[in-house]
Amino acid sequence: MPEISDVRVLVTGDDEADLTLVRAGLVVPSEVAQGLSLVVAAMRMREFGVLIADVRSAQDALALLRAARRGRPPTRGIVLIPADHDAHAGGWELVDRAAFAMVRHPLEVDALGRVIDEARREYITELRGITPSTVPEAADDAEGTRWLIAERRLAAVLRRSVTRWATRSQGGVDVALLRGVEAVTEAARAAHASPEMLLAIADALSSEKLDEKKGEAA
Repeated sequence: MPEISDVRVLVTGDDEADLTLVRAGLVVPSEVAQGLSLVVAAMRMREFGVLIADVRSAQDALALLRAARRGRPPTRGIVLIPADHDAHAGGWELVDRAAFAMVRHPLEVDALGRVIDEARREYITELRGITPSTVPEAADDAEGTRWLIAERRLAAVLRRSVTRWATRSQGGVDVALLRGVEAVTEAARAAHASPEMLLAIADALSSEKLDEKKGEAA
């Protein structure tokens, strides 16, 4: 059974100093991804319960929130809005409707922490309630969920294989891995295969890795 302590937070934004402040107030597992492509890659390959987006553009915020909604359950999006922006105009009103919450600068770390905790609790509650019988009834949604789970499994196995050289370029590695997983997924779909093919590939790679470790130990 997943616990709230397992819910990870993904942080992204335009100002590195602000991101440092946000992460300093976090007492939960968190990662930083800069730019839309890296955020999408991170959420495609790992499960995040909460996305904190500190961006100055409403269009960027909406793009990030759309990516967050692809998860099952959807990642809760918290948008940090600049102090000089009108939350009811310029597209921010759409962000307000799409986000779990909007928090205005200047940030109060304790207040932001409470919002994050609320988002994590809502996420874990929905996650615990997802069973085979409660997966979205629409065939496309259920099938999409199966492919997403399989892609994440394959990506996790591949990431472990490149950990030893990925320490300084994790973002670039994530994008490269995502492209590779997407290519495998596209090939599997073209061959009219199922998500289980990706899981089989991941299992085979895991077994191969285990055999290598046994050989080294011997």
